[in-house]
Amino acid sequence: MYPMFRFESIQRVTFDDLDPYNVVNNSRYFTYFERGRVDYLREIGLISGSAGDLEKIDVAVVENYCSYRSPAYFDNVLNVYLRISYIKRTSLQFQYIINRNEDKKLIALGYTNLVRVHFPELKPRSFDNDFKEKVRNYEKGNLGKMTGIPDIK
Repeated sequence: MYPMFRFESIQRVTFDDLDPYNVVNNSRYFTYFERGRVDYLREIGLISGSAGDLEKIDVAVVENYCSYRSPAYFDNVLNVYLRISYIKRTSLQFQYIINRNEDKKLIALGYTNLVRVHFPELKPRSFDNDFKEKVRNYEKGNLGKMTGIPDIK
């Protein structure tokens, strides 16, 4: 649906996602983003379920942004499209587009900036070559194009 967004994470709205007005609470979109990031990293082979996975992806969120376009409701199936828009020595950015599956209505747009850190000192450290290569191979030349909030025109 969005050519630069090769990956899709399908998620369903549950009761605990709702606010008192029976729409998805604004903070839950960041949970959808995070679940999508984990699914993406699994897809490209950086998460395998082994104990060492977290050392490969030890990143800290330094900026999260979401632009809400339409409400989502209980039991909606959400298509979370995501991609890595850039990867630098110690940082990267994920971008997101969320649609409601039933009618393809645009629900939200967003991005997350992350920095790889060495815990517990929280000092930046470089992504290893394997990590960068897997991202580059998956994104197929789309890195560096369109950063920040996705432009879906």
